[in-house]
Amino acid sequence: MDRFLTVQRGAATALDSVQIPHCDYADDIALTSNTAENLQLQLNKFFDYTHFKGLKLNTDKTKVMVFFSMSNSAIPTFTYNVTCLELVTEFMYLGITLTRDGSMLTAAEKMTDKYRPAIARVYRICDSKGIKHRKQALLWLFQVFALTAGLYGCQVWATSSLTYIPQKSPPHMSFT
Repeated sequence: MDRFLTVQRGAATALDSVQIPHCDYADDIALTSNTAENLQLQLNKFFDYTHFKGLKLNTDKTKVMVFFSMSNSAIPTFTYNVTCLELVTEFMYLGITLTRDGSMLTAAEKMTDKYRPAIARVYRICDSKGIKHRKQALLWLFQVFALTAGLYGCQVWATSSLTYIPQKSPPHMSFT
């Protein structure tokens, strides 16, 4: 796929020499770019790639999100082949909720919302079985029901201390 999606059109990173054109995991892909023109070029190239491989993209599930944008009015319409893609302000990718302001607070809150019921479930099971004082049983139930929910997407849990949200988008982080 790299021959279709070139690094020269990827999103800039904190390292001047590193650009990331796409992030892939199984059948999920996120195209990244710092300009509207390059993103549209990537979408066109991705169509060429999927057409070449005989694959079909579900455009109903395909979304566009522009980080650090103040409004949608200055953002152009993006297309995949001839289909216009929906512009969103929040999107879930690999279980992590991304928001256009770049904050991970929403992601952390949504992960916590999944973790709390799992802890409550362990408590209810232990209470109903009369085993809430048996530490080994409690630990085993916690590992089975709660730990898996808590670890899914755990990389966002420590982000509350990261409070840098630019007031004005750095040049490499906006379309306009």
